[in-house]
Amino acid sequence: MDKKHFFKNYLSKYVIILLFFAVISIVSIYFSHIYEQRIITGDDIQFHKNRIEGLYQALSNGDLFPRLNMTFLNSMGYASSIFYSDIFIYIPAIFRLIGFSITESYVAFLIIINFATFIIAYHSMFNVTKKNYNSLLFSVIYTLSTYRLLDMTTRAALGELLAFAFLPLAFLGVYHIFYGEQKKWYFLSLGMSLIIFSHLLSAVMFALFIFLFMILNFKKLLQNRVRLTSLVKAVLTTLPLVSLYFIPVLEQLASQTFKVGAAPIFFMSDKASNLGNMFLNALSNKSTPNIGIILLLFLFLYSLFFKKVTTKSTKDLFLISIFFLLLSTDLFPWKLLDGTFLNTFQFPWRFLTLVTLGLSWIISLDSLKLLMNKKLGLSIIAFSVLLSISFATNSRQDANEEDIVSFKQFNEISSFNIGVGLEYLPEATNYENLKTRNLDLSYNPDAVTIVNYVKKEDSVTFEYNTTDKELITLPLIFYKGYVSENSGSGAASAPFLNKKEDGLTAITVNGKGKVTVHYKDTLLQSISLYASLISWVIFTIYLLSLFYRNIHSYFIK
Repeated sequence: MDKKHFFKNYLSKYVIILLFFAVISIVSIYFSHIYEQRIITGDDIQFHKNRIEGLYQALSNGDLFPRLNMTFLNSMGYASSIFYSDIFIYIPAIFRLIGFSITESYVAFLIIINFATFIIAYHSMFNVTKKNYNSLLFSVIYTLSTYRLLDMTTRAALGELLAFAFLPLAFLGVYHIFYGEQKKWYFLSLGMSLIIFSHLLSAVMFALFIFLFMILNFKKLLQNRVRLTSLVKAVLTTLPLVSLYFIPVLEQLASQTFKVGAAPIFFMSDKASNLGNMFLNALSNKSTPNIGIILLLFLFLYSLFFKKVTTKSTKDLFLISIFFLLLSTDLFPWKLLDGTFLNTFQFPWRFLTLVTLGLSWIISLDSLKLLMNKKLGLSIIAFSVLLSISFATNSRQDANEEDIVSFKQFNEISSFNIGVGLEYLPEATNYENLKTRNLDLSYNPDAVTIVNYVKKEDSVTFEYNTTDKELITLPLIFYKGYVSENSGSGAASAPFLNKKEDGLTAITVNGKGKVTVHYKDTLLQSISLYASLISWVIFTIYLLSLFYRNIHSYFIK
C-alpha cells in the first residue's frame, strides 16, 4: 500500500474515532447534566457561572479583555479575570452572545471540553506509540476516569477539568525530553502554557511532577546536555507565552495584601482522605475523590509485577504516581506542613489528577503486555464507558435534593458566590459587610455636596463641591488599575485602598468639579498582553513550520 492510500485509510479510521469521541462526550454527561432537563450543580458552579456571565456582559459592552468581573459582588467587581484566566471561558461567553442560556452554554462547553480531552489524549499517546489501539485505550481510560468525572459533576471544578485536557500534552513533552525525541520539547511549552491558563494550582502540581522526573533522571541530564538544553528551552519558551497571566497577577500581589496571601482558609491535614476509604469508594464507583475501579485494578497489578517492568519511563512514572497517591491521603504527614505554601492546594486529593494521568498512561502503554489481546482492551474501553454512565447516575442519586436543579433554576446567578476562600479580595475586606452594602457613595454629607452620581460597571461619575479635602468611598473593590479623571476647578486624588471600609476604592476631593473613576489597564498589563500575543504568533508559526516539514518529508520519502 503506498503512502497516499495508507493516509486515506488512516483518515477514514480517524473519522470513526472522532465520531465515537463525539458520542461519548455527550453520553458521559447525559445523566448528570441533561436528563429530564435537570443538572447537578456542583461545589464551584456558582463561581464559574459568574465568571462566564461577567465575561459575557463585558463583551456585550464592547470590553474584549476585561480585567475585573463586574457580575460578582453586586457589581462592586472582583479580579477573577486577573487571577483566574478567562481565556477558555470565552467559549461559553460567546455562546451567551449568540443567544444561548447560561445552562445551554455551560453544558455545551462541557461537551467541548470532553471532546478536546479525548482528542488531545489520543494524539499524545499516538505521538509515542504510533498505534491507534494504545491511543484509544489511553484516551478513553483517561477522559472517563473517575476523578475527572468528579471534577465535572460533584465538584464542578471547571479550571481543573480544563487542565485535565492539556496535561497529556504537557506530559508528552516531559516524556520526549527525558526518554524520547528531545527535539519535541515544544509539547511541554504548549501544554504547560494551556494548563496555566486553565488552572494555576494544576500547573504548580505539574511543575512538582517535572521536578520529580528531574531527580530520577539527574545523572542522565548531566551526561546528556542536549536533554537538559531541551528542558531549558521549554521553560524559557513558556515564560513569554504566559506573561499576560503572570505579570498582572504579580503586579496585583505587589500592590496590596489579598486574602489568598493572608491566613489559610483550609489546612491540608484536615482535608486528607483515608487510603482504605479511597479504595473502597473506587470499588463502589462513588462520587467522592478516588481513582476508580480500572486504575485501582492496574495499580495492584503493576505493584505486584513491578520488577518485570523493564522500561525506564514506565518505572519512573509508576513511582511518581505512587508518590502522588500517598500525597493525596492522610498517610503523608500533612500536619507538619500546615504552615507552608502547600496549603494553597487546599485539598490533598487534588494530586489524584496526576495519579490519574500517570496510571492511565502506564496502562495504555502496556509495558507488562497485559493488554496484548485487543478484545480485552476493547472490553476495558466498553467498561470505562459503562462506568462513566454509572458514575453520572450515582452522582445524581447521591446528590442532595437542592443540588439538582432545573435548567431554569440553573440560569439564576448569585453574585456573592466568589469561592469559599474569598482569595482575590483585599485582606481588609469584611465579606459579610459587602453582602449588605448598597451601591451608594460613602462620605460626610455635612462637609461635601455630591450630585449627579452615576455608577456603570467599573465606572463611577459624580459632581462634588467642598471647601476642604474630603474622603469619598466608592462601591468598587480596590485593585491596582483604577484611575480618576477630573474636570472643573476642583481636584481629585488618584484612587486608593480604603482599609477602614472593607477594601473599597476611595478618593479625596477638594473644591468644585466632576470626577470619573474607572478601571484602566496598567502599563505592565498592556506590555504583558502584547508580549504574549507576539510570543504566541512566533510560537504558532514555529509549530506550523514543523508540521509542514513533517508532512512534506512523509510524502516525498
